[in-house]
Amino acid sequence: MEIPIQIKNYKNTRICLIIGSGSADVNGSTIFIDNILGSFKNLGCDIHLINFYKISNQIKNKSLGARNLRSRITELIFNDFYNANNIKPFDLILSFLDASVVSPDFFVDAQKITFTVNFTCNYHQFKDLHEEIAPHIGLNTYVSLPHKKKYEALGADSFWLPFAASPMVYTNNQKKVRNLSFIGTSYGIRPYYLWRLSLIHI
Repeated sequence: MEIPIQIKNYKNTRICLIIGSGSADVNGSTIFIDNILGSFKNLGCDIHLINFYKISNQIKNKSLGARNLRSRITELIFNDFYNANNIKPFDLILSFLDASVVSPDFFVDAQKITFTVNFTCNYHQFKDLHEEIAPHIGLNTYVSLPHKKKYEALGADSFWLPFAASPMVYTNNQKKVRNLSFIGTSYGIRPYYLWRLSLIHI
């Protein structure tokens, strides 16, 4: 699919970036802010950041119920985008959103104003997190190659866009004690896996 905008020079390209601080809502995680926001700013893009973790955390204590909470978050994100777009139009919306955060209405309404790109990473959660909203997004990006068939089955446009790490954030550790690398957020049982791997003599 050809994206209906031509970005020949990233400098001053106006992007509405809708992400959380990290790839998961983990206290202290800034992996997305550091890598994604930092990279676009380094390219000279004009970025308007909407951190949906901050929005959701502000209203989580208001006994709304899961569906009403999602509706309220959707409304607040769209209002922020709409008001900022009225001040200065965006060239692109780039988001890391799923159906637990926003309803399809967000992309239906936003796509009428500017092109939307939403990136995803968890193939195993496709049905719960992406199936509902994917058909309403201008371009869905995915990390795992099997994702492609899921999007095709929905008639949703998609593009393979694997993750990368910014060299401005990460450098090669010359004093490493194990020949191992981990990219992601430390939550759930992941720290246990990492601890076990650190005990292996490689």
